[in-house]
Amino acid sequence: MIPFPFFTIKMIVSIISLLLNNFIAISIKLDSLEYVMQTDKQRPSKRYKNKIYYCPISLAMDLIGGRWKGVILYYLLLSEKRFCELKTVIPEITDMTLSIQLKKLEDDGLITRTVFGDKPPLKVIYKLTPLGERLGPALEQLSVWGLTI
Repeated sequence: MIPFPFFTIKMIVSIISLLLNNFIAISIKLDSLEYVMQTDKQRPSKRYKNKIYYCPISLAMDLIGGRWKGVILYYLLLSEKRFCELKTVIPEITDMTLSIQLKKLEDDGLITRTVFGDKPPLKVIYKLTPLGERLGPALEQLSVWGLTI
């Protein structure tokens, strides 16, 4: 009679292989995490708009943090939009808040504001800059993650 649990050689080899692969992947992730989590004197800093950042997450959160910036950028990823179109797809935001957030995103270089016409009513289009477009994959991943909660 074969004692329980019964493992074949093939099963043991595949388990060891899986453990080794995960160990290598974990050690690579830990190495990169250790680089990011080094002390301020060991790690290079990043200067952006006259401010020094020692952590890349701090820089990213300064640019896209808050309740509305990520949402606005997400909708601008799909296509360029006018103010009233953004207000339609984000009905919870007030006009003043939307205006302030658009101005901040423009100041940070993530969106452009193009005005058409000389006299009211002016047509104003907001669209992502190349820097803003590079946020696309991160925002899409955040969206996917948000759907899994």
